[in-house]
Amino acid sequence: LDGVNDPTAGIVGGGFIAMEFVDLFAAHHCRTHIFIRNDRYFTPTFDLDMSQRLTDHLAEHGVTTHLQTEIATWDGALARTVAGGTLPLHALAAGVGLFTRFEWIAKAGVAVNHGIVTNEFLETNLPDVYAAGDCTEFYDVIVGRALNQGNWMNAQMQGRHVAAVMLGDRKPFRLVSSYSTHVLGAHIVAVGDARRDHAQEIIVRDDGEGRTLLMLFDGRLLGASVWRRTDDRAGATKLVEAQTDLSHHHAELANPAVPLIDLL
Repeated sequence: LDGVNDPTAGIVGGGFIAMEFVDLFAAHHCRTHIFIRNDRYFTPTFDLDMSQRLTDHLAEHGVTTHLQTEIATWDGALARTVAGGTLPLHALAAGVGLFTRFEWIAKAGVAVNHGIVTNEFLETNLPDVYAAGDCTEFYDVIVGRALNQGNWMNAQMQGRHVAAVMLGDRKPFRLVSSYSTHVLGAHIVAVGDARRDHAQEIIVRDDGEGRTLLMLFDGRLLGASVWRRTDDRAGATKLVEAQTDLSHHHAELANPAVPLIDLL
């Protein structure tokens, strides 16, 4: 983009990697367009209100959001959408999640679902075969279900853990993983299992400026999705780790003035 007058950039995707590109293009003074095939940013973890706040925040910085819009082709200068629209773009980036190709390992007899299936020790169904990182669908002993966590923190810690298990330190993997990013000054976090569709109940904490979604199952916190309420991160992490029974604390959970850490 160096030397281009009034550069225009496009981003495909509405998650954490896409937000990294927003800041990158902003540093190069680009007019930026974001194309999202779904109806919101951070589809698994945001509600529509949080997505609209992010949309408004980006618009204040000259970033245009195109919801339910997919790019069909880009020739290096002109992008065409599936619906037939066109937009000149000097650059196009993509952050659309994980694409997995596990046919080779499935043919070897290793169990595969959304990821390579492991138990809490990161062992597959075959003896002496282990998996770690983004490819792994591991049994999370904290939330009590199989999860696939595609982030560097989880991958790094699983890599260290599986090495220890292979060397004889056979302990279950235990980590409240999290994603975090800043986009044009706004902080976004996902803690633990923050998928809305995994929750039995969702409690909202909203102070007008920031918003947190608390994902509960059987009265215990599975995870949290956070928009501009950074103080909720540590408390949510500790509550997920402790699996505290919060059945009788709905009022406090919904009160943005009550620190989550106080509910431990």
